[in-house]
Amino acid sequence: MGKILTTITIILCLVLPANFASADVSGFARVIDGDTFWIGETKVRLFNIDAPEPNQKCLDGNGLSYDCGGRAADALSSLMLNHAVRCVGDKTDDQGLLIGICFVDNTNLNKEMVQRGWAVVYRQKKYDEHYLASEKTAKKMGNGLWAGDFVMPWDWQPK
Repeated sequence: MGKILTTITIILCLVLPANFASADVSGFARVIDGDTFWIGETKVRLFNIDAPEPNQKCLDGNGLSYDCGGRAADALSSLMLNHAVRCVGDKTDDQGLLIGICFVDNTNLNKEMVQRGWAVVYRQKKYDEHYLASEKTAKKMGNGLWAGDFVMPWDWQPK
């Protein structure tokens, strides 16, 4: 039975496409930016949200420029600090990143980043209503990005 299972595993590894994503990955994460990180050898992008880019600047409530991309990355890092992250997803994006809904304990990181105002609902390709209520709350409360003025991450161009 052991040889058969090993043979099946090898065949599946050879037959499955290279962009096949694991349905579940967990471990300690290394943050890249406010919506992307590594868990081991798997690069993960948070499903249906978009955070400011690493060099993106925004304006605070007083009209002063600040590093909102760095603040978003810091916010994600603080949610993950000293905790294992568990991501569920079976699709990859055009860059081969696992698209996941990720959790620390019972906290949905995708939703939490939007609710804290450090990410917005992604509206560029497939429009999905996940996290819209959280975004409306963040905007109403003036959380994170919503405390001032910013360019949507998908529209921002580095200068």
